[in-house]
Amino acid sequence: TTSKIVAIIDKEDNIIENYDKKDIVKVIFDKTPFYAESGGQVADKGKILSEEFEAEVVDVKKLPDRRHIHFIKINKGILSKEKDYKLKINVAYRLDIEKNHSATHLLNEALRKVVGNHVKQAGSLITDERLRFDLSHFKALTQQEIEDVELLVNEKIWEAIPMHTKIMPIEEAKKLGAQALFGEKYDDMVRVVFIGEFSKEFCGGTHNRNTAEVGIFKIISETGIAAGVRRIEALTGKAAYKYLKKENNVLKEVCNLTKSNETNVIDKIETLQEDIKKLTKEKEALQQKISNQKVKDLLSNVKEISGVQVLTSVVEAEDMNHLKQIADDAKNKLDNYVIAFAAINNNKVNFVVAVDKKLTTKYQAGKLVNEIATICGGRGGGRPEMAQAGAKDQTKVNVAFAKLEELIRE
Repeated sequence: TTSKIVAIIDKEDNIIENYDKKDIVKVIFDKTPFYAESGGQVADKGKILSEEFEAEVVDVKKLPDRRHIHFIKINKGILSKEKDYKLKINVAYRLDIEKNHSATHLLNEALRKVVGNHVKQAGSLITDERLRFDLSHFKALTQQEIEDVELLVNEKIWEAIPMHTKIMPIEEAKKLGAQALFGEKYDDMVRVVFIGEFSKEFCGGTHNRNTAEVGIFKIISETGIAAGVRRIEALTGKAAYKYLKKENNVLKEVCNLTKSNETNVIDKIETLQEDIKKLTKEKEALQQKISNQKVKDLLSNVKEISGVQVLTSVVEAEDMNHLKQIADDAKNKLDNYVIAFAAINNNKVNFVVAVDKKLTTKYQAGKLVNEIATICGGRGGGRPEMAQAGAKDQTKVNVAFAKLEELIRE
């Protein structure tokens, strides 16, 4: 569209005659092809052009009097009220938005047919990249419901249903069964978007001329956002193709890693899972045997201090669980004990302290482990009979054990 400027407004909201700076300036034209953000649909983007002038339209909003205010960034030239300007939307960007908006109408009706007539739209966001649709529903959609909704929307795309809009009296639109957004205020005359006989909705947004233009519809998530409100996110057109292409590439990589193909990859993964379970059990049994042997060797290091059997040692353990297992095995071989084991992995220290229940009124594992971990630059805690800690300084482990013995003596 070729248009004239009604007003130029700077960032201090002053109305000015000319503008040539590189920051954002607001402009009102006497007419415009740009869609202003409303009804969940984002604004158009595009260019404003004239001889020796070019600017990018980065956003468009509606004023209370319904005129559109354009937020533009000048690339070259001077913006002046005295000239005519060519306003040109980014058509590819608009078409991607239209795909998502038309798919939102298809989704709304598909949800009512699959999930139930109680479903109401509770909000939406339509961009060039994806659509987001909020619905009133009391529980999460099942996987089958999601698949059925997705299939029904795609079936309506494949049917290539013509779409058209009509402005009519609101009461006439309601009699036709047109869906309105809950809580929205409408004028006496409303615009209704028709998708054949499948869907009729009040809507001021931009749409495809035929459902086939949507291309493909893919739901990527369904989540709860508030009590009684669910949110669906979906893709159409190019974005849906890219998403499915990415998923397919992941599947191919899984097939490569498992030395399988798309027809038997699930069977292969199930077999691998069974093998992992079997190997894990074998590993645990082997660890137990090794742990028992380690404990036998460690028992020769037991000291008696103040009537307490004290066992301290640095042991080999893969992680905290393995370390606790070794401590448990040692407990079973001792009486009236305080045990402190340390394991060093990746330059970090894990501590476990175990105290005989009979001694917990006098010595508490949580306090003891914190005392020794502090020496090594760490902290810990736990129950009176078993506690754990992590620390950074592996060079002071023996100092920490000496501190433990000192505490028991005292």
